[in-house]
Amino acid sequence: RLFQLLPTNAIDTQEPFAAGEDPVAYVMDSLRWIYPPIDMVWPEKTTDLALTWFCVNGLGAHRIGAVPARSKRSGPDLLVPEEASFVVRTNFLSQLTVKDGCDTYGGDCYLDALWRPVCIVRQTQVASWEQPHFDICYPTRLLHAATAPADLPEPPKGWGANHIFTHDDDVGTVALAAASAAGLRAGNRVTLGAPRDWEYFKFVFRSSLFGIVTLVDHLYGVHLQVSNIFTMAMREQLSKDTPLRRFLVPFTYGTIAINDAARVTLVTPDSWVPRAYPFDEEGLQLAWANAYRHLPGGVELKVELTERAFLQTIFDRKAYIDIRIESGVDTQYYKQALEYWVMLRAFVKGTFDVYYPTAADQQRFVEDAETEHFLLQAMGGIQATSDVLVIGDESLPHAWESFRTAEKYTMVIDAITRFIDVVTTGHEQVGKVQAYAQDASFASFSWAASLRP
Repeated sequence: RLFQLLPTNAIDTQEPFAAGEDPVAYVMDSLRWIYPPIDMVWPEKTTDLALTWFCVNGLGAHRIGAVPARSKRSGPDLLVPEEASFVVRTNFLSQLTVKDGCDTYGGDCYLDALWRPVCIVRQTQVASWEQPHFDICYPTRLLHAATAPADLPEPPKGWGANHIFTHDDDVGTVALAAASAAGLRAGNRVTLGAPRDWEYFKFVFRSSLFGIVTLVDHLYGVHLQVSNIFTMAMREQLSKDTPLRRFLVPFTYGTIAINDAARVTLVTPDSWVPRAYPFDEEGLQLAWANAYRHLPGGVELKVELTERAFLQTIFDRKAYIDIRIESGVDTQYYKQALEYWVMLRAFVKGTFDVYYPTAADQQRFVEDAETEHFLLQAMGGIQATSDVLVIGDESLPHAWESFRTAEKYTMVIDAITRFIDVVTTGHEQVGKVQAYAQDASFASFSWAASLRP
């Protein structure tokens, strides 16, 4: 049986796959006995339609956001055409240094109101004292649109912007000349690329998002932060016979063993993440140090809400989804996430209402030392690992005491529900990557810089 576990083709080379070679067959041959089952079906993986699926319904579904109106845009959003309505961002890791021979992460994928790709903005790596520079690649269809090239916005002063309009053999010289002239008038540099350029930009974006979701959202956010912190708080602060601990036990089962295995096999030097990712030692340390800044799911609201409102909504998934939907991100993912949250919260609240049916019972529950210490340790642990809570000069216990009993009870119910939400469907969204990891031409943790056209 042990000999059956050995791959037919030894994994001993970093050479690119040859033309006609099947990456999926290679991976499945190498890992056939341990690879998890795949229940996703991708009839196509590299087309523009597949990119829409990837962003809206796939691995980017929980990270897609709305692009502000032209008058309210800032940063790289200033560089894209006005029809860009939605974006999935990965450029925040573009400046991390990489191993020799590897290409850098990065690429913000912009979609229009119909969820069609508009462009991918890739921030190039420059010295820390230099002005930002961006390569912006457009699909072939936009060069055929009469108004698209003329709509290029003027970049901020000092910024570099290279607009790459991909084209095929049928594009006329008049359209190419119009694109170049429009770019020069707007203060941009316009170059003309082949479809291979667009395909490479899509691959880099897919791979960057694949790597970011796995490292930041899955490994750091779900395992090392939320599940770890709540499990520790439960075991250290709650007696084994309390209803709260008994309720949480099924949702924390195996957490300590799994996270300890993750520490050994994924986090430590020379383990899987340092070997598979393109970052060199400095880049990887910066990736870990800044992971908390880029967690999705509510952290970003700390700059938009008052301190008190943020403390009340950090665990309230419905409040967060309502904000996302109101911004225009009315996707099937968020509709289903909201439906699940409503059912899950009703289950949690219904359970605790049985134990604490009256207002007096609920007051005893939230003022109980164990309940209070559990919640404060959980919130304090998240604060320590993500700097997420904005409470000014007040201490966390003081902020907790400022809420009324009914508000405290609601916050406890929301915190428990959000924890369960993260370790169930949240983990499913960021951790179910079999279909992506199986095909290196679809998404890869690292790739050679020589692959760029």
